[in-house]
Amino acid sequence: LEAASPAIPQSWNEWVQRAGLTPEEADEAQHFMREHLNPYPGRAQWGDPRLGGGASQPIPPQPDVVIRYLRPDDPTSPFVIEILAPLEGQLRLQPLWSQAIRQADPNTRAAMAEVQREAEMWVRVARHRDMALAQLMRWLVREQEGFLRHGPLHLKPMTQIQAARALGVNPSTISRLVNGKFVQLPNGRVLPLRQFFEPHWPAREALKAIIAHETQPLSDAALAQQLQRMGFRVARRTVAKYRHIEGIPPASQRRGRPTTATLPHSRGQEVKV
Repeated sequence: LEAASPAIPQSWNEWVQRAGLTPEEADEAQHFMREHLNPYPGRAQWGDPRLGGGASQPIPPQPDVVIRYLRPDDPTSPFVIEILAPLEGQLRLQPLWSQAIRQADPNTRAAMAEVQREAEMWVRVARHRDMALAQLMRWLVREQEGFLRHGPLHLKPMTQIQAARALGVNPSTISRLVNGKFVQLPNGRVLPLRQFFEPHWPAREALKAIIAHETQPLSDAALAQQLQRMGFRVARRTVAKYRHIEGIPPASQRRGRPTTATLPHSRGQEVKV
């Protein structure tokens, strides 16, 4: 702002001269601005106009929960569960309010005390919500350790009713906990938390893994047979539907693309969280 007074420079060189930057400092500043700043920040809600072709790109969702390894470079280390922006940390009672209650007249004091009791209730609700979410995530990590360590072939089907029984709560509580929340996996992938409880997701993930590792393109019937051997009760038409949902072309259009020859088989050890 100091460099912009008394007149705003009309070129980059004028800005550099007015700010007294060396050529190296100017290059570094220009690189930083190009890489990290957006002249249209509001458009980040639907896409970034700086991307080629003017096409808007979806902005990845921000996770509410992060699952990571205790030692980032050691995928055999225990998991750490981090709840980002917990509600309890966002809600707290203002100490001056209690002081104001003591100094108020009797009629006002009663009304203010009722407001304080309601505020305390919301703080307790927030604390309970954070504790319940942490408890749910610990259960989920234990149940899905194989998936988190070794990939989609180890994904286990599970339901919100199973989670509710394991935690001793009502299924509606699980539904509220997962609704609208996203979780970041150790590999950096961000998923809706609700997706872990979708009944067909494990089969779709297994299908993607099989296709990613096929040496020759497999027909939908052959894919259905492999999924059936893995315990998924699917028909050829179901495989075709899953392919369509995941945007995977049929076998005739998958020829000639690179693949991985082997599938992972190992399973992890007991999770520690």
